[in-house]
Amino acid sequence: MMYWLYVGSAFFAGVVLTVAAIVLAMRNLMMEEENIEGSFEEVCGRLEKSIESASGWGNPVESLDISEDLAQKGQELKNIRKMRNYFLCKAPYAARILDKFPFVSSMMPCSWAVYEKQNGQVYVARMNIPLMSKMFMGNIIGSTMGKVGKEEDEMMEEIKAA
Repeated sequence: MMYWLYVGSAFFAGVVLTVAAIVLAMRNLMMEEENIEGSFEEVCGRLEKSIESASGWGNPVESLDISEDLAQKGQELKNIRKMRNYFLCKAPYAARILDKFPFVSSMMPCSWAVYEKQNGQVYVARMNIPLMSKMFMGNIIGSTMGKVGKEEDEMMEEIKAA
């Protein structure tokens, strides 16, 4: 009897540790942050140009100057000089998902951030859509998110190459 209690406890501990490891890995992998050469304004301009040149992509919502918005509300970012969020959408992809899965609208449109840290380095951050697409394996959401991820990767390569 004690043997099975030991085996069961060991199995349960293994499951808990595995889940904890997956959660920690997902936290580090769900968002991508890349250091981009250039000034804050240059990187913002390259992102805007990349969105305009990508077939069917656009900004359904104006970009948001988060650092300015927070400053107007009396809040100061201590580690960030400037921060701007962009909202990207490709209407055919959005319609394909939302027609059958309206709850996914809570994750749309795709958001990207450009920010300059106090050390002067500029970064672009975005959600890791290819990884997220794997969570929705094989259905309309997953296959569409796979396409979104591929096209977003192409936009990021264009931003880095400029």
